[in-house]
Amino acid sequence: NLTKEISVLLDVDSRPAGSSPSVSPSPTATFDEASKKTRDEKRLEDLADLKTAISAALKIATSSSVLALCSSSPAPCSGSSNSLRPHVTDADGRGWVKVDISRQTAFPFITLPSDPLNNDNFFYQYKSDGINWEIDANLESDTYKSKLTQDKGNNDKLYEVGSKLDVIP
Repeated sequence: NLTKEISVLLDVDSRPAGSSPSVSPSPTATFDEASKKTRDEKRLEDLADLKTAISAALKIATSSSVLALCSSSPAPCSGSSNSLRPHVTDADGRGWVKVDISRQTAFPFITLPSDPLNNDNFFYQYKSDGINWEIDANLESDTYKSKLTQDKGNNDKLYEVGSKLDVIP
């Protein structure tokens, strides 16, 4: 059909009159969301792994929970992955997680993970009152934003894991 070929060559819009054009996301917007989703998947994986490692470390701890949850400082203790202090990624209790997760064999860590962006807005935060503990992270993708309100924590703007999800206000 010659009319159809001309329409394709000239890129003539063949939609019925009065219909609106379909809007598709720009390649940049699609790439940005995909990048956010990939970073959120890393965050969710890191927090799940840390939760497993901390639980394993507490099961084999021979000391009190206060010493296990705050091994390098008195309770309450806290840390964040974007700290500039030395040893921030050490997994022996001196890093941003105050539990020694380097020695347990079920899920050992050599170094602690950091948020993929690890800046003032996106970082991991640990806190313990000596009995309970919590780790929080900020999620950024539209795909995972619903997890912020479904984690049963007290802050709907952060993704929370731990033994009690109100240790970090």
